[in-house]
Parts: sequence; structure tokens; C-alpha cells
Amino acid sequence: MSIRGRVAAFVAMSLFCATSPGIATAETDPNAVTELHYATAITEIYGSTVPIAGVLDLRIDSHGIVQGNYHPEGVRNFDPVSGGRDGVHIWFDIGAAGDLHVTGTIATDGSIDAQAWNDSVDRQYRFTATPVPAPTPSPVSATALPPDFAPLPTRVAGPAAACPCG
Repeated sequence: MSIRGRVAAFVAMSLFCATSPGIATAETDPNAVTELHYATAITEIYGSTVPIAGVLDLRIDSHGIVQGNYHPEGVRNFDPVSGGRDGVHIWFDIGAAGDLHVTGTIATDGSIDAQAWNDSVDRQYRFTATPVPAPTPSPVSATALPPDFAPLPTRVAGPAAACPCG
């Protein structure tokens, strides 16, 4: 191969690597974390057509690791979320034991359209999540709390049917 051919091949490969989303570049921050907030609806595929509403808060790092919390509407507790993302594909488990497994895609507007299933109750669901603005932090600071203030426990028992997560 001539020197001109080698230079052309090098330039083509450099452009490919710089524009390919699956290949990291020197400009990518390895510690970057994206926070996403969603209003969710979980609807049984074979059963009730009334969706279960909730809020999903996710953190996705630059390696595609997904972590966060799911808050069923009307219930004070939350369920941990863990999973992964690769391009437009996302998958995660909701619940400490991964009771509800969600697999879907992220659209260009940021919304998630997915299928979910819960093996413990043998049910399938349609899972949709619409982006919402980040919640506003509370104006109460930790220094403003009385010294004998005891925070609520991280999990408070709620109705079992409130979330298909278990």
C-alpha cells in the first residue's frame, strides 16, 4: 500500500472512531453520571388496564451502569433499581430481589418504552416512563433539624398490591 493509501486509511479510521458512539474518545469523562427522572405507568398485559403510577429516579454512569429508586404512587417506601444501558437499549430490575425485570428502549425524547415481568407472580406488564424535571431540593437543611430528630426508616411497610415489584 502506498503512503497516500496508508494516510487515507488512517484518516478514515480516525473519523470512524471519533464519531462512533460505542467507542470511547479522549474527551469522554469516565466519571460522568447522568441523572434522569421519570413519571411511570405499569400496566398488566393480561389483566387490569388501570396503570400503576410511580416515579423513577435513575443515575447512569459513563459505563452504562444504571442505579436508582422507584417510588410507587401513594406508598411511602421506595424500591432500589439496578441494571444497564447500551445505546438506546436499557434494562433494569426493580426491587431488592430484582422482582420486576424491565427491558426496553429509550426514545430520542428520553422516554422509555419497555416490557416488564415478575416471575414470582407470573405476570407481564407494559412499562412506560416519561421524562419529568428534577425534583426541587427541600429548603430544610440538616442543620435546621432538632438534635433529637430521627429520620424515617428507609423502608416502610405499604400495601402489597401497590407495586408489581413484590
